[in-house]
Amino acid sequence: VSECTALYNFSCYGNQLTTLDMSACTMLTSLNCSGNQLTTLDVSGCTALDSLDCSGNQLTFLNLGDVDVQNIDLSKALKTSESFKLISSKVISLDCSDNQLTALDVSECIMLTSLFCKENPIQTLYLKRGWHGYISKPPYGIEIIYY
Repeated sequence: VSECTALYNFSCYGNQLTTLDMSACTMLTSLNCSGNQLTTLDVSGCTALDSLDCSGNQLTFLNLGDVDVQNIDLSKALKTSESFKLISSKVISLDCSDNQLTALDVSECIMLTSLFCKENPIQTLYLKRGWHGYISKPPYGIEIIYY
């Protein structure tokens, strides 16, 4: 699909893919690559991307670049990350449930209103100062630090 510049929606879930080149898909608004075996994903060239579902993968690297994705699903997707930081000025909803995260930093996600992080041993959560959103089942005893 690396030469499909006019592609708007792409779904390739459950295909055991190990690589995916979306670099030329500048018109892509929705990508569902869940249930594969991706370890890296670079969507920095998908400048119109609004929704990204890469759940059920084994990601060790995700490059969003300056893409203004609003909805991101990373549930069961982060292979070895104990700590995860997302920098995005447009993300509204983030699901990083069912990983092994002990620290999650979304303090630079100024539009974030929904955070799903259940089934993680999170000890520290970094949020932007004045954040008023929804957190699904925050772990008991979690330390919340506002920036």
